[in-house]
Amino acid sequence: MRIEATTVSSISDLKRSPAQVITEAEDGPVAILNHNKPVAYVIAAAAYEKMIDLIEDLQDAALVHAREGEPATEYTIEQLRDL
Repeated sequence: MRIEATTVSSISDLKRSPAQVITEAEDGPVAILNHNKPVAYVIAAAAYEKMIDLIEDLQDAALVHAREGEPATEYTIEQLRDL
């Protein structure tokens, strides 16, 4: 399994000093290893929020792409307010 982080920590280190691992995650993801295999990643809250925003954008783009060529539906402002 490939490790997708430049910083690693063991589960023992995470238990012993969670604040230190969280601090390290500010610089990029921290791979949490169990028996030298990644079992989790710790990332900064801002990075997680950005990742979620990007995923939502990709889902929206996929929906737009899937609906290309379909006839458009027109709505008035009043109709949109009632949705």
